[in-house]
Amino acid sequence: MTDADIRALFPGVARRKYFNAASASLLPAPVREAVGASLDAHVEGGIHAWNGDREALERARVCAARLIGASADEIAFVQNTAEGISRVAGGIAWRRGDEVVVGDLEYPANVYPWAAQQERGARLTVVRSENGTLPAERLIDAMSPRTRVVAVSMVQFTSGYRVDLRALGRACAERGALLAVDAIQGLGVLPLDVRELGIGALAVEGRKWLMGPSGTGFLFVSRDWIERIRPTAVGAWSVRDPEDYLQWSRAIDGQRPLDLNARFAAGAARYEPGYPNMAGVAGLGAALELGEQIGRARIGAQVLGLATRLVNGLEGAGIAVYGPTRPEERSGIVTFEPAGDAQATLRALAERGFSLALRDGRLRASPHVYNSATEVDELLEALTSPIRHGR
Repeated sequence: MTDADIRALFPGVARRKYFNAASASLLPAPVREAVGASLDAHVEGGIHAWNGDREALERARVCAARLIGASADEIAFVQNTAEGISRVAGGIAWRRGDEVVVGDLEYPANVYPWAAQQERGARLTVVRSENGTLPAERLIDAMSPRTRVVAVSMVQFTSGYRVDLRALGRACAERGALLAVDAIQGLGVLPLDVRELGIGALAVEGRKWLMGPSGTGFLFVSRDWIERIRPTAVGAWSVRDPEDYLQWSRAIDGQRPLDLNARFAAGAARYEPGYPNMAGVAGLGAALELGEQIGRARIGAQVLGLATRLVNGLEGAGIAVYGPTRPEERSGIVTFEPAGDAQATLRALAERGFSLALRDGRLRASPHVYNSATEVDELLEALTSPIRHGR
């Protein structure tokens, strides 16, 4: 598959120079087709679409597991990262004084679900960052004997800083703590193996670097933690033999309460209470398969190569780049401080066909596999020409 072939899969590249994958990726045509095919099956067959749904669901589950080095029975589908993290945070049996270690740059989806557990006895330990970076050592140093969870983003959304998950995984394993990862800003571009890194739980949404539809994502919970993270949203699909609809009735004997713990599905399916958004899951599965077809290593090399080209060009023009300074800390996100007002610069770029984002008073560019070196150079020209011409 050539670069031109890849670009042809993304009709949106003809409309704008899109450097905003960290907000939402351009949607590839195969994903739209998969969503449409799923909807068509329901238009034509209603419940008779179930066999196709089941096949698409399990194919997507296997593909998601393969992406992170997990087993399919450790994957549950969710609507977004916040839902996945909330299922983990709410499912832990907290003791008063238990700590959750988080950094001060985290997106709210990886803070509010943990903060909500303060009513159940947990407390947040917030670690301060420096210039957009938060080394793993700072998070590790903040751990104590009461640390129950270290909650961290694979990549920080404001700066693009990539944390050392391996070091965090070792520290959590030594202390018996859960390493919970928000992977939304890195997964699909940067390699990740949950076994090698010691990750106990991970949540991700499909619409960014995975190139999937909005309202889709998945949750990973390792076998080591499944029995310690209780389902908080339960339904017909949460149990073994979910199509045995009256099993609950036969399980009740006199006044004895129904024991759900004995009936939960063996794996992460227990976190799926009911029929999922099948059109969305079909689209997410198609996106994951497309990522494999293009090649994860190729996507990573393309994105990191474009990001490095942009960083070098910005620094060469005297524009301050925020966050990571070393290659191993970098990701597909490049955040910088343009000359003049950032909001005005964002508007001026939009008028010239560029799509970027504004985060914490800085501009954020996030190229994906559909971008080209020529587009990076055009962005640099648009950013630096006013400097050269005194405007």
